[in-house]
Amino acid sequence: MSIMRHSASWVFRNRFATAVAGAAVAVTALAPIEIARANDLAVVTSTVDRLINESGSAKSDGNMALAYALLHDVVRIAPDNSQARWQLGQVKVQGEWLTIEEAQRRAAADPRQAKYREHKDEVSNNPDDQLALARWCRKNKLDDEAGVHLASVLSVDPNNKTALRGIGKQWRDGQLVHCHSHELVLVE
Repeated sequence: MSIMRHSASWVFRNRFATAVAGAAVAVTALAPIEIARANDLAVVTSTVDRLINESGSAKSDGNMALAYALLHDVVRIAPDNSQARWQLGQVKVQGEWLTIEEAQRRAAADPRQAKYREHKDEVSNNPDDQLALARWCRKNKLDDEAGVHLASVLSVDPNNKTALRGIGKQWRDGQLVHCHSHELVLVE
């Protein structure tokens, strides 16, 4: 029993030391990356990709402390990196990264969401009703929800000009591309 307890303790200390050492290596690597950020986007991109891959390997090895330290390094280097943010359990809500719990708490406390649910329950899935609901959402600053209803319209009618304009896209040579106009207004 004493030998097993000693072995388990050694394994824990060894894994913890590895996690701490790995995190220290990742953190000390940031200074050169900050220099590279200003000079070479390709270096930053490859470093971010490497850190994300190393994080995945650390998770596979059961080394969660190192995995999360590496993901936090990615966020320091590339604050809007969605892959790292998602792996850290964050979602982007109206331009701000939040934990899922915080996003749910805010949504539950937002009176606009209650009104939205009421309006959503009152409309059908036909394109005209979905466009009307998208307009209501935009008017009430529920842009993510508006996008869902515009996508619903486009799933039925991919050439609907109002919905395309609402998401800032247009068809060009068979591909959906950004409009040159930044007007994301839904015309009545």
